[in-house]
Amino acid sequence: MHAPAKRGVLVTPASFTAGATASGYIDTRGFDYLEIEITAATANVVSNSPSVLKLMESDDTETTNFANISGAVGGTDFTIGNDLTNLPNQRVLGVALQGRKRYIRCDVSPRTTQIMYPKDIGFILVTMGVGPGQTVMEAGTGSGSMTTALAYAVGETGRVITYEVKPDTQNLAIKNLKRFGLASRADFKLRDIQHGFDETDADSFFLDVPNPYDYIGQVRAALKPGGYFCSLSPTFNQIEKVLYALRQHNFAFLEVCEILLRYFKPEPARIRPTDRMVAHTGFLVFARKIEPSEDPRGKELTDEIGSTHNN
Repeated sequence: MHAPAKRGVLVTPASFTAGATASGYIDTRGFDYLEIEITAATANVVSNSPSVLKLMESDDTETTNFANISGAVGGTDFTIGNDLTNLPNQRVLGVALQGRKRYIRCDVSPRTTQIMYPKDIGFILVTMGVGPGQTVMEAGTGSGSMTTALAYAVGETGRVITYEVKPDTQNLAIKNLKRFGLASRADFKLRDIQHGFDETDADSFFLDVPNPYDYIGQVRAALKPGGYFCSLSPTFNQIEKVLYALRQHNFAFLEVCEILLRYFKPEPARIRPTDRMVAHTGFLVFARKIEPSEDPRGKELTDEIGSTHNN
């Protein structure tokens, strides 16, 4: 006897309305698996921003009864990039329905901030030499994950000054730092950073905005001589512009890197990489503010900046 063919239910992006949070639920009775189409239309819920697909389940259709499905698509959330042009025309995610509740709800909503991962945070803190008693600046507070790490690193005698342009996002960051008892170590400022910063003698500066290359001059004015700079950008195009801007504004010791962390299954008889990993999160650009001078080392750095920029 042949096993009965498995039946699947397909969810198309028809209900994923561009420009707003979209949701809908599916009655999965009689089906074995769920397929969800991911297309450019799905990804473009909010223009130029990634979206988040979240799956929830319930025994009934009452909205408040739906709960997240853990591990269904690589966790409770699945990030959909805003540019699927380099991928196949559509990607279909398969979700097994065995053991699931009858109704599955699909929510697609904009991701308001890009989270920072420990693999990047730790490397940034060490490379910039962030430690107790320092004054560290940040622009692009987001939900406050990096702000939290900086506040912990500078200790009770240090200070973190962080700038954000969105009031709602800043309020979320303040709430998160209060949860960890670190809000007293940070100054939260609400401002468009194109107008510059109040500070002029910071030990280091972390810049996490979509167009960091537009604010390198403002960052330089906020750093002390020799101060550290770091930015995080997801694309090569951004890095190229950042490097040009850094050289134009007399930064040296430039470095570009990416941190990849891969876990292995801790099974002695079959040690191998885990099936999933957080791969590309962003490229890190590091530099230091210099004051060009006529001494041999200063002249060498100045010549290095000029020759690289011209080439």
